[in-house]
Amino acid sequence: MPHKAKSRTRPEENPTKEGDFKLNEDALNIIEQAPEFERSSIVASKVRYSSFALRIVLIYLTIACTIAIALSDSVLSLFQISQEVLSWIAIAKIWVLIILSAGLLYYLIRNRTNILLEQQEYLKETLKKIQRLEKAHQLIIQSNHAIVRIRDKEQLLKEICQILSEHGQFNYAWIGIGESAEHQPDMIVTSDKNNHYLHLLLEGIHAASVNERGEPALSALRKKYPVIVNDVDGFSKKPFSWQTRALAFHFQSIAGFPFKMVSGTQGVMALYAKEKNFFNEEEVALLRILATDIGYGLSDIENKSQIHHAANYDVVTNLPNRQLYEDRMNQFISRAPYDKRYVGVIVIAIDNFSKTSESFGQAISDKLLTETGIHLSSLVRDGDTVARLAHNQIGIMLADVAAALDVARIAQKLVRPFSLQLTKEHEVKIHLHAGVAIYPYDGETAPALIENAIHALQEVESDSHIECGFYSQKMSSGIKYNQQLKESLMHSLERNELILYYQPIVDIRNRQIIGAEGLSRWRNANLGDVSPIQFITEAEESGFIIPLGEWVIKTACQQLIAWQQAEQDNFILTVNISAKQIMHPQFLARLNQLFEELNFDPKRYQLCFEIAESVLVNELKSAIQTLFELRRLGLKIIIDDFGTSYSSLSYLNQLPVNILKIDSTIVRNLGRDQNTHSLVRGILAFAKGMKLKTIAEGVETEQQMQMLVDVGCDYAQGYLFSAPVAVKNMESFFGKKL
Repeated sequence: MPHKAKSRTRPEENPTKEGDFKLNEDALNIIEQAPEFERSSIVASKVRYSSFALRIVLIYLTIACTIAIALSDSVLSLFQISQEVLSWIAIAKIWVLIILSAGLLYYLIRNRTNILLEQQEYLKETLKKIQRLEKAHQLIIQSNHAIVRIRDKEQLLKEICQILSEHGQFNYAWIGIGESAEHQPDMIVTSDKNNHYLHLLLEGIHAASVNERGEPALSALRKKYPVIVNDVDGFSKKPFSWQTRALAFHFQSIAGFPFKMVSGTQGVMALYAKEKNFFNEEEVALLRILATDIGYGLSDIENKSQIHHAANYDVVTNLPNRQLYEDRMNQFISRAPYDKRYVGVIVIAIDNFSKTSESFGQAISDKLLTETGIHLSSLVRDGDTVARLAHNQIGIMLADVAAALDVARIAQKLVRPFSLQLTKEHEVKIHLHAGVAIYPYDGETAPALIENAIHALQEVESDSHIECGFYSQKMSSGIKYNQQLKESLMHSLERNELILYYQPIVDIRNRQIIGAEGLSRWRNANLGDVSPIQFITEAEESGFIIPLGEWVIKTACQQLIAWQQAEQDNFILTVNISAKQIMHPQFLARLNQLFEELNFDPKRYQLCFEIAESVLVNELKSAIQTLFELRRLGLKIIIDDFGTSYSSLSYLNQLPVNILKIDSTIVRNLGRDQNTHSLVRGILAFAKGMKLKTIAEGVETEQQMQMLVDVGCDYAQGYLFSAPVAVKNMESFFGKKL
């Protein structure tokens, strides 16, 4: 640290660059003036002591000379004094001089010792003061280093609070900032993870009376000048509530230093110590400088944040602009080959945007863009990006996509129409078009992918019947197929294109058929036989699963009635119930209505509803009442895909379950690893303890069958016995062993 002001470069000679921070000139002056002041005090003390010593010596010489002259032989000879008396006088003279010299020495030594002790104490206090000032100096240096280094407000304030606690010897510190000094700060950062004191303080703001004087730090924020209390205990004979709170934490000194940011935001730095008279004048001056520096640092962060935001975000929608969109896309493109992932680029345009702008004006068209951006953002994942590219074009980047067809599925979801309240009088239906490009098929750079997606969008906009188009012809064919599948599925019931197939369930001990699972199949005139995975997934997404599920239950009931008439009285028939069905508010009402229409009494038949274990685990509270009502009606409950959800089995105690169906992925691994065998044995032991029956699905080999027999499974189902077959083929199995 420099000790002379003239050795430093003046600010005028070396201007500080924007964003740089230097130690305040006043801070250096305060530090440097302290030793000069102490040295001048010591010099003054030396002068005073030398003068005092000189006076004592002169007095001693005067007295000694007087005694020497008055008792000299020449003077005594004038008197008639015997020789013996003269001898005693000579001896007395010597002792008087000795005693006088000893007294003088004692006085000088005692006085010097006292002065030395006083100076030593004074030097100790001075050294302590210098050390405190030096620490305050270091606080400013370290805090300014943090201000230069850290670009986040909250992180910066945390760092400074930590510096204040660790290096400033303060027992507690917090910094708060807010738009108004009249209210409690909007952001408060402390030096301690335990913020109990701060919580009590903030609660006291609302409880304090009008006449009560506020806590020093909050008073400083409100009054906009430092407030120092060096004796909390003695501040008032009748303690205020803030005193009581502070003393409960043993705080004896409190100081608040306000600061202001360029934006007008107010702030305060609050410091607490358990020692009385902790804050001296020089240290307070340095801490005021530190508070000012904090205000400058926060202002710099705000300014740079605003510059960054203006450079990377759209002014109207507050969405990322094309520059940031491309930057993020390039980051994911660089990682995609190593992660074996795809990147989807979707460019969306609002239909009839120009007409809307002409009809309602610029403000409403801006609102339309903004609300559309918000709507699209709600439909994608956190890691994806929604950006405004140009005019009415909004770009979406799908990052880390596992399969290219996932991009197609998401794009279709994004272009679904949605309603928007443009004005108080006008609620409109917003229609969107989308063009899609996929890395690496349609480009290997961000600009190329965006341009190809825009090209695909232009192709779509020229055909009013298409909502979503792909740059890749292969993907375009796929999306057209999905669109056709979606439209055809909606009419499949009225065209009688759906049929129920049946896969036998056998008693594992004798392979006698005891029931079947009803599985829906769809054959369309244009699409042919559609995979159940495809059309059931689409039904779930579109909501068609509700009418489809009702059709399956109705068909199963009708078939059970027919089979009972054919003397298949105890035949079990299971059907799958989706999560959307069981959670639908009208599910039970529609089910009862269906039973009445068919004159179907569930208690007379063996109709079972299969519900996936994941549905029960995730929706247990919502589904439990429905399950008990189904059981009351006489239906049996099967937990499907059992063993695939990572959850506690305790939920089964709460449910009216009859059968557990072991998932095919587990059965398939029987004979391949010992862990699966142990898992199946554990499931079966658990089921027997709960008095539940078990079905193993997906049995394909005799080895699997034999292992299930050995561990005591009840029933089995799979291609070892039969694939799902039409009703006539199913009836041919009655009375047979498979």
